[in-house]
Amino acid sequence: MSDPLAGYAAAAPGLVERFEAVDPDILFAPVRDLLPELTIADASRSGLILLRRVEADSVPPGNRAMGVRWTWLAFGKQPSNTSA
Repeated sequence: MSDPLAGYAAAAPGLVERFEAVDPDILFAPVRDLLPELTIADASRSGLILLRRVEADSVPPGNRAMGVRWTWLAFGKQPSNTSA
C-alpha cells in the first residue's frame, strides 16, 4: 500500500507528521465539508489563537477533479495579559 500522507506532506511541508499508531482504516474514513472560519471562531471562543493556516488541492486525481481541497489549521494558547 502506498503512503496516503506522502502527497499531503509535500503540499504542506512541516505540517504533516507521521503517527505510526494510527489505525489505517481511519485514513480512508469519509470526511465532511467544514468551514475553517467556523472552526477558527470556535477555537477563539475557547481561548485559542490561529497560528497558521495552509490550504492545498487534494493529491489524488479523482479528488482533485471533484474540487476537493484541504485546510490545515494550527492553534495555540492566547498569551496571558497578567503582569508580574
